[in-house]
Amino acid sequence: MTWRATCGRPCVAADYDGAVALQHWIHHYSDLGVKPENFLVVVNSNKGERTAEVDDCTRILDEKGVGYVLWLTQYSSEAGPDAPS
Repeated sequence: MTWRATCGRPCVAADYDGAVALQHWIHHYSDLGVKPENFLVVVNSNKGERTAEVDDCTRILDEKGVGYVLWLTQYSSEAGPDAPS
């Protein structure tokens, strides 16, 4: 599964083919009438740095006009002060 809920926002796991799922997710919700400017996606990479996979995800989000934040650390459902808000 590539999607996780983080602070009430969808989170794409860039390390696990997140760009593939991301394109489908944006298309699905756009077809339902949700405007891209109303999305806010958390792009997560457990590698602790910006990777090619993260860049693939952010390129897609930039092209579609979707807002995002980067979370470049190990994912935790019990996120602390380093979690994106």
